[in-house]
Amino acid sequence: MMEFAEKVGWRINKQDVEAVERFCSEVGVRRQVFKVWMHNNKTQQQPSPTTTTTNHMMNLNMHHLHHHHPGQHDEEQVQQQHQEGML
Repeated sequence: MMEFAEKVGWRINKQDVEAVERFCSEVGVRRQVFKVWMHNNKTQQQPSPTTTTTNHMMNLNMHHLHHHHPGQHDEEQVQQQHQEGML
């Protein structure tokens, strides 16, 4: 998925819609899931070549393909950072 996302420039442009639909069909994910995955992964640092395969397989794990929405987890993280003297 990482390789294809890089190929289309980390966004779904009109000229890429058919290729994206074909790719999603081949890997068995809906286009919206792939779009969210790209959003969640485009800013992550590229892994070293030795961990690329492991990370790629982990990224394909479907239960991790969800969009982050701010909420209680963020509040807990801020509280924890505050307690640790980070804020």
